[in-house]
Amino acid sequence: LWVLRLDRGFEEAALEATRYRTERLLRLRKAQPGLQRSRRGGLAAIPRLPAWGPPEIAIVWKNLAAALRGGGWRAQLLLMVAAMATLGVVGVRIAERGDDAVRGLIAAWAIMMLFLGPLWLRTDLRLDLPRIDQLKGLPLPGWRIVGAEIVTVTVLHSLSVWTLLGLPVLLAVLDPAATSGHLPGPAVLAAVAIGVPAINALQFTIHNGMALLFPTWVRLGADQRGFEVLGQNLLTTGATTFVAAVALVFPVGVAALTLWLTNGLNGWGLPLATAIGSLLLLLELWPILHWLGEHFETMDPREVAALG
Repeated sequence: LWVLRLDRGFEEAALEATRYRTERLLRLRKAQPGLQRSRRGGLAAIPRLPAWGPPEIAIVWKNLAAALRGGGWRAQLLLMVAAMATLGVVGVRIAERGDDAVRGLIAAWAIMMLFLGPLWLRTDLRLDLPRIDQLKGLPLPGWRIVGAEIVTVTVLHSLSVWTLLGLPVLLAVLDPAATSGHLPGPAVLAAVAIGVPAINALQFTIHNGMALLFPTWVRLGADQRGFEVLGQNLLTTGATTFVAAVALVFPVGVAALTLWLTNGLNGWGLPLATAIGSLLLLLELWPILHWLGEHFETMDPREVAALG
């Protein structure tokens, strides 16, 4: 009787788990319409997972596949490039001071992408924490799991922001006379290219840290619709911006000092100062990553499961 009752309980638990997974898959497909199309037609070319290298590459590969199959990152990237290129060409052609307008648009869009992009690119711990029991079962220390989750979104979002750097080059090719001396020069573009990955690493570390430390404050999983999401995003943006400003005080100060000392490098002191500041920022994030990994190892999976 005990064995029969145990089997019946197991069957009920299996049915309940199947129903739960089916509901989550339906919510994921509603939130990311490109997921079903990519599985049917293979819209996203996902690279094959290599059989060598560190184990956390599997986590990076999984997050990359989720970003490409979902279609959100790719569609928004293409839309951003098309919109900015159109605005840039129109601004140069019809406006008397179109170069200034384009420069302002590029700067405003880049700043918005840096600070608001992590809200929509969520293929990290904010997506995977509902499966924390599977993550904790991986034979890896916590800091390597957290680091692998952050690396993918940092690289993808850096690619998105780097696309803006191609617009000044495109405008200079289309109309060199109108844009000469007004669009950012090579030194400024190099400084931006160097600083973007460090800023993105800071932003995504803060967002993933909030998901680990305060899971009830952060929207977990793929379902990101509803009016309550807007309020959560506003609170998250305010908190992350404040923490990022505090973390940037020392790197920005050292970068400013470096820029002042290298004033005679014909403008190329700016990329050097940005590189030094970015290195200091990454050094700041290293102990924070280990601390978040220790917190991840001590988390109780039942706490996150209760939120789902």
